[in-house]
Amino acid sequence: MHLKRQCSEYSLGNANTAKHLTTIILLFCLVMSSYFISSVAASQIVSGSISSSDGSNSFGSAVQEYDLSIPSKYQGEYTALQGILDTFNSSLVPYSISMNRFVFATELLPANGNRGPALFQSNNLASVATNLNALQAMGVQGVTIAIGYPLLDPTFPNSAQYLSYFEQVVSMVHARGMKVLI
Repeated sequence: MHLKRQCSEYSLGNANTAKHLTTIILLFCLVMSSYFISSVAASQIVSGSISSSDGSNSFGSAVQEYDLSIPSKYQGEYTALQGILDTFNSSLVPYSISMNRFVFATELLPANGNRGPALFQSNNLASVATNLNALQAMGVQGVTIAIGYPLLDPTFPNSAQYLSYFEQVVSMVHARGMKVLI
């Protein structure tokens, strides 16, 4: 009996939470759709694509077509949500991000150490060069190379060959002015 009461209380709590969450989501959708509609209407007004049947621009018809007011039935929720958002926005600390601190990078897949002996195939370095050229053309500023343990451990078979290979790849990356993260 005790467990049944707890479950019904839990369900009631979830129902109230779900109702509040649904209200918040609904208001968010209303705000976003109002923003979208107003931006569409504004762009149509600016571009002159809203016109009346006689060909003249009619701002009145644009306003009638896009009624942006909040329905009175949702005004209380809208005001409450707007207050929460305003409070949250005022608590944010302005932070300037300098773009020169970021390097846009991706993994250099043809040089992934998990490929093992396939790295030593004759066409692999050409594939690395082609990949680097394509990444550089897209504006990528750096690459990551996965080199798992124990590839470079001196006791691992062909470790000197792996080291030589990765040194060549790093040289190719640096020759293009890109950065490397291993």
